[in-house]
Amino acid sequence: MKRYVLEPGSDAVQSLFQGDTTLATAEIAFAEVVSAFCRRLREGAIATREVDRRVGALQTDWAFLEMIPVSLVNEALPVVLKRHPLRAGDAIHLASALRLREEGALEVTVVSADARLCAAAQAEGLPVHPGLALGVR
Repeated sequence: MKRYVLEPGSDAVQSLFQGDTTLATAEIAFAEVVSAFCRRLREGAIATREVDRRVGALQTDWAFLEMIPVSLVNEALPVVLKRHPLRAGDAIHLASALRLREEGALEVTVVSADARLCAAAQAEGLPVHPGLALGVR
């Protein structure tokens, strides 16, 4: 979301897209981001054309992201949820990061401003991007 909406942590996210780092996300992220755009539309914070522009930018970025299908992390979800008080979407993101680590990705860093997700990732031995560990909840 911070890539498409100016808020604290946006600079850190923008810098991730300018390097040559491989970026990966759970496939549910697209729906989560579009949902957030539409919530802002319903609240009157942005116009329909702005939602369309942001969705277009998301679609462009989407082609460059490595996707982790939910089906690949379903087995890990009960374990993650038993250990950490996360919402379903955040548990999917954490299980996706753990899956990448298991597959031998060189370095997996969690990028989130959600305090619970960051704490759970750190408890699982995953580093959290320092520019985004804002404690948002």
